[in-house]
Amino acid sequence: MNTFIWPTNTKRVTSPFGYRTHPLTGARGSHHKGIDIADGGTRPIYAAADGVVRRSYLSTSYGETIMIEHKINGVVWETVYAHMRENSRRFKVGDKVKQGDAIGKMGSTGNSTGQHLHFEIHKNGLWNMSKSNAVDPEKYLERDLYPQSKKSITEMANEVIDGKHGNGHSNRQKSLGISKAEYEKVRDEVNRLASGKSIKEMAQEVVDGKHGNGHENRRKSLGISKADYEKVREKVNEIANSKTIAQMAQEVIDGKHGNGHETRRKSLGISASEYAKVRTEVNKRV
Repeated sequence: MNTFIWPTNTKRVTSPFGYRTHPLTGARGSHHKGIDIADGGTRPIYAAADGVVRRSYLSTSYGETIMIEHKINGVVWETVYAHMRENSRRFKVGDKVKQGDAIGKMGSTGNSTGQHLHFEIHKNGLWNMSKSNAVDPEKYLERDLYPQSKKSITEMANEVIDGKHGNGHSNRQKSLGISKAEYEKVRDEVNRLASGKSIKEMAQEVVDGKHGNGHENRRKSLGISKADYEKVREKVNEIANSKTIAQMAQEVIDGKHGNGHETRRKSLGISASEYAKVRTEVNKRV
């Protein structure tokens, strides 16, 4: 899927991005921060990508103008559509637009020598007076700038485990070339593959005291995600609730639930009233 489409139904570029002789002043070495697309007849102007209209106004230089902000894969872009036909702007500030929406018509308002669309793309920031974020639109139009990974989540997770994407989550995400949301799925899968154990098996280990005390310490010891650890906790509670008072009392005596009554109660995953019964049984036995 193309990230940005051509903003009109002609691709006739009459003035590319870069240095040129200014068509109005004749000044040489003037840097053109966009491209001019021109053709005769009535030409619709399209939103190049989904976004929100940040400006929709009449400029003395740009003429009838719309600027659209786009947030794509965490990157801020802005597209500019200038010199549109008088009274042809169809969207106002704050309106949401979809790629391909007709937002106006090609015209010659403002500082213009004839009918054309002056089109700009700004990357990693919005339009500003110095146009410091401007890039050559022809290098970005009709390109899939954020192709979806063809590898499955499991394939990418195995590559991370094999050390193919270095260390550090940010570095791995960039190396894989995926979004943050996709990388979170990869992390969860890495945790699952690395542990190689079922939720029930991990819960039993927690019950047996193999992963210490405290939820965060246990999660780290198991090497699993927070989401997976919540499943382990639920299973631990199921296991704990299936034990008799006598069994839990014996575990406390054996030191499987640490020190301190509150710590032991939480480790057992039982209510205060149930723990009182366990204490009574412990006292009987010792």
